[in-house]
Amino acid sequence: MHQLLIALASLANQPATNAITLDYSIKATASDGQMNDSFGWAVASDGQLVAIGAFGDDPNDGPQGNNVGSVYIFERSGKNQLLKLTPPDGANQDAFGHSVAISNKYIVVGAYGDDDRGSISGSVYIYSTTDGRFIRKITAHDGSMFDRFGISLALTSEYLAVGANGDDAPVRDSGSVYLYESDTWDFIHKFTPDIPHDSEVFGNDVALFGNYLLAGAPYNDCHGTSAGRALLFDIQTRKQVRVFYPDLNSDHAIFGYSVDIEGSTVAISAELDDTYGLSSGAAYLFDLATPNAIARLTPTDAAPGQHFGRSVSIDGNLILAGAWEDTPNGPQSGSAYVFDHAGNQLAKLVPSDGGAFHSFGQDVALSNGIAVVGAHRDDDNGLHSGSVYLFNFECEADFDGDYRLSFFDISLFIAYYTSLHPSADINLDGNIDFFDVSTFLDAYAEGCPLYW
Repeated sequence: MHQLLIALASLANQPATNAITLDYSIKATASDGQMNDSFGWAVASDGQLVAIGAFGDDPNDGPQGNNVGSVYIFERSGKNQLLKLTPPDGANQDAFGHSVAISNKYIVVGAYGDDDRGSISGSVYIYSTTDGRFIRKITAHDGSMFDRFGISLALTSEYLAVGANGDDAPVRDSGSVYLYESDTWDFIHKFTPDIPHDSEVFGNDVALFGNYLLAGAPYNDCHGTSAGRALLFDIQTRKQVRVFYPDLNSDHAIFGYSVDIEGSTVAISAELDDTYGLSSGAAYLFDLATPNAIARLTPTDAAPGQHFGRSVSIDGNLILAGAWEDTPNGPQSGSAYVFDHAGNQLAKLVPSDGGAFHSFGQDVALSNGIAVVGAHRDDDNGLHSGSVYLFNFECEADFDGDYRLSFFDISLFIAYYTSLHPSADINLDGNIDFFDVSTFLDAYAEGCPLYW
């Protein structure tokens, strides 16, 4: 036994390699997909289910009109389509599915083109994850034409945040974010910047974590023309507590087009940043405890026109960013990149069957080790019918859940094994014995997808 533990410990000296390129695990398409559906324009995951928006879909072959939209629900692996959601009162150009959010019991779908409170005033629909049952529809109590209520969504077990980036609150297209209570869907508060700016489209993207609300305003001009900014609010006090900016003189970077927050880490996109050529793109990481950015993310193969940072998502110690106009499979075929919190690039995600103008990376979601990447212009079911790719970063020997193998995983396995903890039954045969050690050794030698 002593020699066996020494052998396990010696594995910790194996180094991780440099960033790699990964192919997908599963590709999902709509069971009834057709041309121009844009399946994959919006994606969301709660670690158990995956929601995929297809805002160009014409449900039931179009009796409600064109671009009414729909949303498809898949199991987390992406192998099986479980549900298709359509609006009960859908109408022409509603764009239902332009935004989606999912959390445990509920799926929320944005239809920013809905006209209930005026042309393109927008609305949000709520469904049950259990059976797809329609629960209710929400429109802004003070909504008006061109508000685009529902352009962005964020959902937790406590709150629903809805962006309305065309709201004139109080100046033209300054934007706003509405907050509702989950379960009851009662309105809580309408958030706007302390000093709104004309046409900054605050609420273009939103994110929630705990009692924090984060919202992007990508066309703000404070650090340059359309340089952008993002604002953080304390939900309990209703106060604006921080403003995030890109570097000075960041003209047209549209910092804040996509945002995410988890724990104390904030990720903010700047897809038109020009550091490595026109519209090469960048993303910033901030820590709530420090005033300045902790990392500025750019790909190791950064190039003009990539639009890196079109979409961002955080999961644990990983950050996923889409580059929807990258060219690995032809013009605007797209890619996505995985980074850690220190700003190190771990992997580039490129589908082996990608093609020109597929726009892989338009939207991304990362949850429980599964990366979900939309390619809304894929042509598998017709021109621009769309698809979604799933990448699995999990590995069997990763006992501490950081998607890499290290001494800490070995230590945990040894601790579980010597104490006969059920977690040591890695081969799931109901016994804790040498066969579990053998399985662990094999799994460790195989490595993790992000660290080989």
